Amino acid sequence: SEAEVADLERVHPADYVARILDASPKTGLAQLDADTILSPGSVRAARLAAGAVVDAVKAVSAGGTTRAFTAVRPPGHHAEPDRAMGFCLFSSVAVAARVAQSLGMPR
Repeated sequence: SEAEVADLERVHPADYVARILDASPKTGLAQLDADTILSPGSVRAARLAAGAVVDAVKAVSAGGTTRAFTAVRPPGHHAEPDRAMGFCLFSSVAVAARVAQSLGMPR
């Protein structure tokens, strides 16, 4: 499922999240920087990637599994809290780590 806006805002400032959500083009392309170009499905793909990692954390927290691995694209590892970079819009692992902390997981 797509990452919730509230979960994205655990890492990314609300104005940044809103700016990225609004930047999604209906058609064509939108260029955020020299390396990061959005197509109509880019923002949804980034939310699905972050959501998959969050869902994995929640499954571990609920005891459904003891560990999880998500192979997602875009990976999110280049995204800064207030800046998309290197094709990454949201920092999926950082978002999932903040969700884990909110669920009482120590690490």
